[in-house]
Amino acid sequence: MTSSVSRFEVWKTLHLGSGPQTGQEFLRALKQAGCRVGRNAESMVGQDDFTVATKKSNVDLVIVTTVELDSKNRVTFEKICRFAMEHGLKLCSPEVGPLLRLQYQDEPLGEWFMIAMEQITNLGRPPSVFRVGRNGGGLWLRSWCGHPDYFRRANNPWIFVKPRK
Repeated sequence: MTSSVSRFEVWKTLHLGSGPQTGQEFLRALKQAGCRVGRNAESMVGQDDFTVATKKSNVDLVIVTTVELDSKNRVTFEKICRFAMEHGLKLCSPEVGPLLRLQYQDEPLGEWFMIAMEQITNLGRPPSVFRVGRNGGGLWLRSWCGHPDYFRRANNPWIFVKPRK
């Protein structure tokens, strides 16, 4: 399939490497900002798979629903990622979830995004990805099962990186 990355509009630009430099620093910063962190997401930032950029760089984020990548109503996480990469998008680095939560303080109530990233395994649970959202309880950083074979609904919004030219 030919790259069709140009059809995806940049939603936000994040400044990687400009925030906290460790998982513990992220947790402190999130708490200080009044953000809530789910137990599994808290454990994820403590894992070796959670990395933070050592150099400052900008990444452009796009929001993509499964239906934009494939017409099926339900599709696996593995296929979501494969379809997005076939369209020229890239997976997010692990720090995108916590950094987005810190930098997106005016998120509308009821909005939730899954972060398309390499899964992080912890607490004996299935591999997980970060989920960022806001509900009546406030601004959240949570996890979402990223097992390659689990199905997702077509309207679930995912965050991917749109490569810069």
